[in-house]
Amino acid sequence: MSKTRNRSGDELDPTEIFADPELDAESFVDSMEEKRTAARRSWKRVEELNDAKWLRAQIADWDDLDSEAH
Repeated sequence: MSKTRNRSGDELDPTEIFADPELDAESFVDSMEEKRTAARRSWKRVEELNDAKWLRAQIADWDDLDSEAH
């Protein structure tokens, strides 16, 4: 299995981020949670819009049937 390398060709150590003294792990995790929550809300909204579009199409089909019957 190959390892990811950075631009200088050195091997990337994924644990290096935790050695960074400026890293506030709690803030980092909170930020990631906020982004995940926002993404979920966005996808939920997209699904709601798609459902509404589908329902409008179904209603339009019923309206067409009613107008043809009269």
